[in-house]
Amino acid sequence: MPLIAWEEPRDTIGFAVRRRTQPPPPSRARMRPPSVTPPAGEGFRVGDRATLEEVLTGRRSVRDFDERTPTASLLLDVLASARRSQQQQWPVTPHGDPELGILVASCRVAGLDQGLHEPELESGTWRRHGGPLHLPTLHNAYTAAPALVLIFGSVSDTDDSAYGGLLVRVGSLGYAVWLAARTHGLEASVFGRSSSEVTRAARQDAPGTRHLFTIALGYANQLSPA
Repeated sequence: MPLIAWEEPRDTIGFAVRRRTQPPPPSRARMRPPSVTPPAGEGFRVGDRATLEEVLTGRRSVRDFDERTPTASLLLDVLASARRSQQQQWPVTPHGDPELGILVASCRVAGLDQGLHEPELESGTWRRHGGPLHLPTLHNAYTAAPALVLIFGSVSDTDDSAYGGLLVRVGSLGYAVWLAARTHGLEASVFGRSSSEVTRAARQDAPGTRHLFTIALGYANQLSPA
């Protein structure tokens, strides 16, 4: 179960993404007191409780992950939490639906084979994506994480004036995944550069889309320097 309510991050993330500034302090009325304080350097663990402020201030970019494997069900919870937050932050009326898609490149995820998978968030299941994928190439481009969350959006019908708005929505979803991962005991790092290999794979099911954002997820290697 997540450490903080899924709806708490939406205003904070929206402010940070749109203004590109530090988020405002969270409302004290909505913050829960922590029941467990993790030892220094260990990060948050599933079952601990933390305030939104602690989750935000403890966030750091992690690219060195240990051998622990997140589960497929945990990743579904993370992605569903992030998606719900975005649906609240960016309701279809009046913002429209950018039709953002998510694929997950699984390297070491319990319950998923290595390769490319699509999360079916409505049913809580996974669908194996038939697109070819060379994991070492992605690891060289990003980092060798147990899972890489790959966000893509439609660019075929997007003109120059709307492209910036699409990137804001993509980045907002990406950072929501990062924050949701922390509330579920995982750490992450984010990457704004795209992969032509992922774009080709995504276009097998969704022509006109482009890979735009990546989030690496896993458990931080506690032996690495902070």
